[in-house]
Amino acid sequence: MHLYCGSALSGTLDELLEALRAIHCDAPAATGDSHLLPSGGQDTDGNAVSTPVTLPPLAPATRLHVVFFLRDFDECVNPKDAAVWLRWVHEVTKAGLAHVVIPTRASVTPTKVAALQALHGADSGDFVAIALRVAKGAVDATSAEDKLRELETEYGLGLRVRDPGGDELQTSASSDEARVVIGTVGNWWSDLVAVVERLRQRGLGSTSDSEERLALVRAVCEEFRQEVVDAILEHVRLDGSLDLQRIVLHSSTAGGGGGGAGTVASAPTDLSDGGDGDGADTEEKALRALESWKCLEVVSRVVVKSGLMMSPQQFLMKDTSRPPNCVPPVEALLPFGHRREGEAKFLELIDANVLFLRPKADVEVFVLPCAASDLIAPCWVETRPIVVSAFTEIWRSTTTDCHARAADLLAGGRQRNDTYFNAVQELERVATNKKVCGSPSRPPLLSSCSPALSPSQAAVQAQTSAADSHGRTNDRVRVQLREEIDLYAQEIDERQLLLTEQKNEFLLMQYKLTRAERVTRAAEVRVRRSCGAASWGDARFCSLGGVLLWMLTLSCARRQLSLLELEIDAKNAYLERLRLVLRS
Repeated sequence: MHLYCGSALSGTLDELLEALRAIHCDAPAATGDSHLLPSGGQDTDGNAVSTPVTLPPLAPATRLHVVFFLRDFDECVNPKDAAVWLRWVHEVTKAGLAHVVIPTRASVTPTKVAALQALHGADSGDFVAIALRVAKGAVDATSAEDKLRELETEYGLGLRVRDPGGDELQTSASSDEARVVIGTVGNWWSDLVAVVERLRQRGLGSTSDSEERLALVRAVCEEFRQEVVDAILEHVRLDGSLDLQRIVLHSSTAGGGGGGAGTVASAPTDLSDGGDGDGADTEEKALRALESWKCLEVVSRVVVKSGLMMSPQQFLMKDTSRPPNCVPPVEALLPFGHRREGEAKFLELIDANVLFLRPKADVEVFVLPCAASDLIAPCWVETRPIVVSAFTEIWRSTTTDCHARAADLLAGGRQRNDTYFNAVQELERVATNKKVCGSPSRPPLLSSCSPALSPSQAAVQAQTSAADSHGRTNDRVRVQLREEIDLYAQEIDERQLLLTEQKNEFLLMQYKLTRAERVTRAAEVRVRRSCGAASWGDARFCSLGGVLLWMLTLSCARRQLSLLELEIDAKNAYLERLRLVLRS
């Protein structure tokens, strides 16, 4: 049924509820009585007659239910109407009058479930439902060219999509428009539809000149890409919404505390008039921005999370079962450090369509309400191709690798913009000050109201307060030292696990070149020689070069394992020193 909204919605649903109750009460009970149905037959004169036929009785527990399919619930923009519909659904299903199916095209996230609970209201208890998440067939595995060709058939803009069976030389000059669109948005349906819709609104179908058409396509794609870049910068707080220098100054002065006698403690910077709330709230926003940046680094695969460069063989041997642009949710959540605010920011990225949840199983059934981890754990965290490319462009402007920066300068022929680099450095300083200084201590509020003391009383009070302060400082240092030891031990365990995994990969890589693979490689060389693609000397050079590359790869892998073992040994030594300091 189509979703009905309007002023008379409540009355209409009440009437429908009463009709369902009447049908439910008037329905014949499912007992052992026989049901009579007419059946065709003939009398003695050959005329057709209807004779009763006795059917087997229904089972006592059998009862037919009406099923309602609410097709447009996502388009119900009025929260009041949505709340009325959910109240009716609750009453119908609670009384056992019918089954109600509410389809949704949005990701079933904790925010979506919380919104349903808020619309449902707490008067009747939780909104309990059986959720069916069907992933089989939900992902279109066709290429971007096929999708764009289908959109061209629908919109009729004259986009020249290259025919996969056509001549590359003849179609290269006429497929620049499609190449620009696909190179910008990638293989993603909604982005392709958005770009094609903008091209239709900008009048691409009525433009005949090829150069004007190509310029228009490039302009629209650049506008679309820039909007994605601006959205990413907004989520990671690099759009100028935070005064990072003031935040760094506030975090450093607030935790600097403690002067001696005759010193004046520096007052923390006031951030309340900056439009971002108080200082603690502003620091929290800065930490969320840095965590979001680290999360986008993980999902975009711009850095190797182990801290080591992958060899070509390791890259080929890595896990290929995951879909493109997908990472496990554990990897995506690691930068948030198991913080409740960080998990909320992660869910905010999903609700803003920066990240998506892609179910791993074809069909998944679960009960609502449930824990947030139960909704996210069975899914991949997927990123749109245009988000990956846009964030990669931003990230390259913040890299500190001198070789990468020099290569980009030589390739681009222009100076780098270090604005984002400086902003990320400021975020790193905020996180460092937050970790080292902790929460800022507030000055005593009644210090100015204390009565005057004699010199001897003041000296005794000063000694007592100094001893108490020293004891509190020691306790605070010990607590911080224990936390540092726990974090260091956890980091060592993670690096040890990484070392074990890389050793296993090294063993696989060391014995990967079997006799059968050598024969296969020799056969490939002979085929190339027969086709004239390489001479005997070239084939010999290729085979020798492959062996040398393989030996070089094994040597690099051994060196990486040695460095990792050395790092773990150094961390263990430092951990033992920290434990000695704690026991002393």
